[in-house]
Amino acid sequence: MEIILNQIREGLQSIGLPYISQFETLLILLTVLTILVFVLWIVLRRMKLWYWKTDIQIDTLKNIDNHLAHIGETLSKNIEAADSETQLQSENIDPLNQETVPEAAPEGEFDIGRSGKVYTEAELELLIRE
Repeated sequence: MEIILNQIREGLQSIGLPYISQFETLLILLTVLTILVFVLWIVLRRMKLWYWKTDIQIDTLKNIDNHLAHIGETLSKNIEAADSETQLQSENIDPLNQETVPEAAPEGEFDIGRSGKVYTEAELELLIRE
């Protein structure tokens, strides 16, 4: 240890510092090492926090992906069940809107309004005149 301190002291004297005792050399060495450890701690801490935050984000995205996959499976099962129900029901019901779908009006007749009533051309002329 004494050899290292002597070499550091000679190096400090060669850069222009006056005579430095062995104790002062030890203090300078400890100060430099403390600053180096502090800087490394700050850098490594930032890297650790960055990695930790990234790790949390990845876990959150995986959980969201699993949740969406579960919801997709549930919806596909519900859709399959709804399809089987709609096949059992009348073909005049729209499964998405749950409203009756009007049948196509025969030629010469017109489907007017929400009531679903089919009017002939003569009936429409009477309605317009009134």
